Parts: sequence; structure tokens; C-alpha cells
Amino acid sequence: MKLRNTALIVLFSQFLFVGTAQAFVGFGLNIIQDQGSISSSTEDKAGSLATARMIREGFTGGVGIGGYLYLDFIPVIDLELDFEAVGNTYKFNFQSIPTTGPTTETGYVDFVWVRTSTYVTARKELFDGTIPIFGGVKLHAGGGLNFHKAFPLTSITMMETLLGSEIYDSIDNSSAMEDKIVDYINDNVESTTGIHLQAGVQLKLLFLDSFVNYRYTIGKTYEGSSGYGTLQIKMGIGF
Repeated sequence: MKLRNTALIVLFSQFLFVGTAQAFVGFGLNIIQDQGSISSSTEDKAGSLATARMIREGFTGGVGIGGYLYLDFIPVIDLELDFEAVGNTYKFNFQSIPTTGPTTETGYVDFVWVRTSTYVTARKELFDGTIPIFGGVKLHAGGGLNFHKAFPLTSITMMETLLGSEIYDSIDNSSAMEDKIVDYINDNVESTTGIHLQAGVQLKLLFLDSFVNYRYTIGKTYEGSSGYGTLQIKMGIGF
């Protein structure tokens, strides 16, 4: 009896720690931490009677959530599809500075920057094994293409579009002005594409999946930067 129980335990362990590392399709949710940054800036545009000025604070990083799907049955490579929404907040202040008379301004207004992205990754398995307690483990690396839509940042150009020649007049800091800015942001979403490199580890226990990935995106999603890193923590199920 003791020998039979021991054999059953060994068989279960093999199923738990080896067999469960194999999955052909998986999906789930991910938590994203960007490491990109946008610098603060001050833009001036001089008119005959006044100067318009946009002061914008910068920010570092962004956090968000997303979903993923991977296919693990294709020979040689695996395919992974990620959908993400990442954002951060910043402040801006738009001023009208006349040559004579007091400066008028919106005051510092809280605003939001958001990117939504789709990543298509081809990855190659580098290691496939087991770790006691954790179950199946894989190391992988790869790369692919990415597609983004992002809110434009507040700027002098934005205010010119909204106000025209009135850009140099006294500032209307009512909620109506904020509504105009929101409408402009929604109507002028910026689209970019890029490439990326990615490496990570996958842990699997029964049908439960978890990933920790580091990805570097080469592209201009963050204004003034040619690329940025992202840390992903994913949890889902695989079959």
C-alpha cells in the first residue's frame, strides 16, 4: 500500500510539474508599468499686443492594464497578441501676457495622457523545465510590431486651433474652455507604429499561467523619446 501511494504521488508530481508546462493556447490579463517619460516644456508665441504661453509639466512612466492571447502550437515560434491601455496625469497652464496690463491664465489644470496599444510578438522558447512548487517554467525571447494611439499633449498649436486670433485675448478659464480642450484631444488622437524586443519567464501550474516580461519599444509613442521600456506582469489560463 505504501509503495502504491508513493507511486501515485510521483505520477501526480510529474503531471503537476512537467505536463502542466505544456499549453497550446492561453489568455488573461496583464498589469503594465511603462518607463518612458515626457519632459516639461514652455512654448511662447508673440503677437503684436500680447504673448501666448503654454506651460506644461512633464511626467515619468505610466501604468495601465490590458489583455493577452498566445498561440503555442506553431512550429519553431510562438505568437503573442497584447492589448493595452496606459496613462498618466500632468498639469498645464495657458497664459496670455499683454505688453501692457495684467497677465490672464487658466491656472494649472490637471490633465491626462493615455496610450492604447496593440503588440504582435513572435517569441522563441529558450528553456523549458520545472521548478519544485512553481511547476513548469519557460524562458523566451522575441520581437515584433506594435501599433499605438495616444492623446496629443497640450500645446500652443492646440490653443491656436481652439481660439484662432483670440489666442492673445484674455483667457476664458471657465468649464467651457476645458470642454473645448477635451474635444480637441479626442479629435486629434495621434497614431504611431514601432518595433519591439521582449524577454520573459512563464510559470505554469495546472491550467494557471503567469508571466513576467520586460519589453523595449522602439518608436515615438512618448514625445521626445525614441524608445521606452515596459514591465509586464500577466496572469491567466492556458490549455
